[in-house]
Amino acid sequence: MEVMKKTDRCISVIQNAISTLSYLSGISNLNNGELQELKLLHDEFQEHWGNFSCDKFKRMEDLFPKRALIKELTRLKAIFYYRILPVCNYDIMYRDEDDVYTNLCMNNHYTGGEYFQEVWKILQEDAVSLNDLEDEFWIVCPDIKSINDYLKITRVKFNQINSKLPLLEILTIEDLFCKPNKYRDTFDRLSTIGLITDDEVKLIFTLAISIAKSIKINMNLISSMYNKLKCMNRDNVIEDNNSTSLPAELSSNEATEIFQKAISAGFCIANENGYNWNFEKFTGQLLAYFCQVLSCYLNLSKKIDKDGNKTVSWKPFEIAFGIKNIKSYKNDWMKYNTMFTPNGYEQIDKIFE
Repeated sequence: MEVMKKTDRCISVIQNAISTLSYLSGISNLNNGELQELKLLHDEFQEHWGNFSCDKFKRMEDLFPKRALIKELTRLKAIFYYRILPVCNYDIMYRDEDDVYTNLCMNNHYTGGEYFQEVWKILQEDAVSLNDLEDEFWIVCPDIKSINDYLKITRVKFNQINSKLPLLEILTIEDLFCKPNKYRDTFDRLSTIGLITDDEVKLIFTLAISIAKSIKINMNLISSMYNKLKCMNRDNVIEDNNSTSLPAELSSNEATEIFQKAISAGFCIANENGYNWNFEKFTGQLLAYFCQVLSCYLNLSKKIDKDGNKTVSWKPFEIAFGIKNIKSYKNDWMKYNTMFTPNGYEQIDKIFE
């Protein structure tokens, strides 16, 4: 099989991003002893910086590498925004660094503080779009009959990614600053010590949340693309009496009416075998919420949970949207909340009015 350079690059970027977010999560787990050690080192540095040893400075950096962390988060945000399944196709041809910096700041496309050099480096790299990944797949796949075999090979590549993210993908800046959580508590203490400013904390949180959301969106876009390719091979399409993969439970007039409203509201689009959720604008938590409400609306499950509520029939929606384990989006939210009311749930409720 030929080397899939763009696919491998995309995987590598996502792996690095997950690793960095996990590292940030590790910083939030600094214990009292480590925080006290940081305070003593910082105080000594402030008082005797001229005689502060390299070993002690390295120890401070090992415990809390602030500059390296912000630099890497800035780089990753730029990669996802401009170059890997980019949100913005920004062309720097015939433009110098100062001109690009001014333009990005004027359009509120850059919030990385003093680390613009990292963004500039990324902008000089080639972009990888979803179409590029599909085109690369067709370069190595000899014919339609071979799609399933080559999808298995490609999926092995993406299965190497540990896509279980920290809670950052379901939080907002308001959540991090206004609700009790381990991130805010640790960074408050680091701020008290004098190791970081409030603006730097906000920058780190903003970048991290953006990156986490980008990973989720990209993984779902890639999954949808490969599901589309799979549907081109009829042997791999889920068959029923109507020669469609849309489950019978979601083929009723009631269900079709709700889906049409969801399409009109921009939540999803129809395809030949079901629906695609609009992950570019709406979260996976909203998808799970939509499935939950529609399941209850259509009375798809007769089971009752321990709290006396109807359970959700997830399988029909997983088939319809071509996404496995939609329930995990709800589970992620419920780890840190008592009610399943993800941001924007009111928009879903309007569909059922």
